Amino acid sequence: MFNEFTGDTLDEVLLADSPLEAVFAQVTFPVQLSFDQEDVAAQFQVALSDQYPILRKQQSVTFKIEGSEPTSVTSQYWRFHAADHRRHVSLGTTFLAFDCADYVDRSRFVGDFVELLKLMIEIGGPTFIDRLGVRYVNRISGDDADPDSLVRWIDRSTLGPLSLVSSESRWALDTTQSHAALSREDRRIQARWGLCDADQPFAPGIRPHLERSWVLDIDCFSDTPQALELESIQSELEEHCKVAYSFFRWAMTDDFIAVRS
Repeated sequence: MFNEFTGDTLDEVLLADSPLEAVFAQVTFPVQLSFDQEDVAAQFQVALSDQYPILRKQQSVTFKIEGSEPTSVTSQYWRFHAADHRRHVSLGTTFLAFDCADYVDRSRFVGDFVELLKLMIEIGGPTFIDRLGVRYVNRISGDDADPDSLVRWIDRSTLGPLSLVSSESRWALDTTQSHAALSREDRRIQARWGLCDADQPFAPGIRPHLERSWVLDIDCFSDTPQALELESIQSELEEHCKVAYSFFRWAMTDDFIAVRS
């Protein structure tokens, strides 16, 4: 495939020792009031019970600025857990999300999410969506996250402040975070990467890690409202995944790919 970030052609490599910590897919849509009802959750629960036998009702809190004072808005959603808690499906009045920590490949991941969309449609889901996106969270930890090692794994254009320190430097680099927002036509990327201390959050949705680590968080999405047509959604989702992979390959060195293959 052609990598538009590096300008060359690359072979996709399935890494035996992948840095992927979690992969997310999410679609948002206009409010579906019925999705707040227990009978709708029950239909999902019956259909998903073999793969996701655990159902929990959860709450999220968002803040809005109205006038001079922030106000909090609490909403509930349904979260279905696999028995090993490595896969989850979340259903709310404005979104359907899928996340997994056992990612195999793009085809299976996209296929699994499309099956969830089919189920949502069958129970009377939306006919239009507002946003469609995927998010890949990569993490390097242990000795590989030492700055002297990272300069081997991370491309020079991605190093940022890591280029300031070495084993001979008197300075120790505690944390870093770089951010890039890119757009092309209807597709957007929000990417963050950097060093993170042990037990510290790197970004919303990413759990703290037990040890110091380097994180590459790639969110690729489109936020143009469109009809919920499964064939076009699947094609767009696959393209989002390809773009995220191209960004990952831009950020990492050939040495990293070779060692982890």
